[in-house]
Amino acid sequence: MNLYITSDCPLQSAKILDDKNIVKMLLDSAQILSTAIIENSGEDFNKVEHSSLKTKKVSVTYYYKDIKLPSPTRKTHPCVNWADKTHSNYGWVYRYFHELCNQYKLRNGSNHELFKLNRYFISGSDFMPAGPLTKFVNCAGNAGLNIDYRDMDNTLTAYKFYLADKWDLDSNIVTWYGK
Repeated sequence: MNLYITSDCPLQSAKILDDKNIVKMLLDSAQILSTAIIENSGEDFNKVEHSSLKTKKVSVTYYYKDIKLPSPTRKTHPCVNWADKTHSNYGWVYRYFHELCNQYKLRNGSNHELFKLNRYFISGSDFMPAGPLTKFVNCAGNAGLNIDYRDMDNTLTAYKFYLADKWDLDSNIVTWYGK
């Protein structure tokens, strides 16, 4: 889970991403927003439990009215903690998510299935504590790829270096706008 924050502007941070990472960030930002709302709203969500005979694990699916939400995950992850810290932080992630949806549609010609969560996520900032945008969290690292810029003070630069290294190591051709 991560937020690739390369600019103070969430729209610019979304636009810089390659096609593959548009999808990854859509999934990650949706999970972050969903977790923040479920943890902070006090709403009574409809929970449906599923058990796997194979793994013997129980998973829970959350519904709000007729909307299936991404399950809350990694509640202590730095990106989740940052997003639900203030109304402004949540708003930044929401605008990032919204622009990722726009970028997906622009590049693929149709809405991503997560687009339907827009109407739910837009009101989520109401549940977050008031406050200004706080310092971005730096999670620009991937042990599996041996990339780590988490010690850099400038989060925006750390993510730019992280993405550049990730693109260099990608065995597939990295594409933007399907090209």
